[in-house]
Amino acid sequence: MKETKQGSGGFLIGMALGTLVGAAIYYFLDDTSPGKKTVKKIGDGAQDAITGLKEIVQDIDGEKDQIAQKTEKIGREIEEKISQAKQEITQEVEKSLDQIEKLQSRGRKFVRFFTKGGRPVNKIS
Repeated sequence: MKETKQGSGGFLIGMALGTLVGAAIYYFLDDTSPGKKTVKKIGDGAQDAITGLKEIVQDIDGEKDQIAQKTEKIGREIEEKISQAKQEITQEVEKSLDQIEKLQSRGRKFVRFFTKGGRPVNKIS
């Protein structure tokens, strides 16, 4: 690749052109009748845009309150469902524990029936 040496001449030309273009735009907008009309149109458009943005913000604020209320309602409904689920699970666990206790009791009776003195009945002679 070939490297080129660049001086500051291009920069100065760009600065000078930018200054001239900026001055021409300022003169057109500030000192001519069509320029003043253009500035007024830009200002009116900006004011309309600001008014529109303010309305959008107000709409969002109103929706924010509605969303917060809906969120709270959904949170309460979820808490209720969790509470109901806990109660149902607790009831099922208690039923299962009762069944286990019954099976354990039956198992003990069965073991007592087939053992005598801690030894199996068939080995007692």
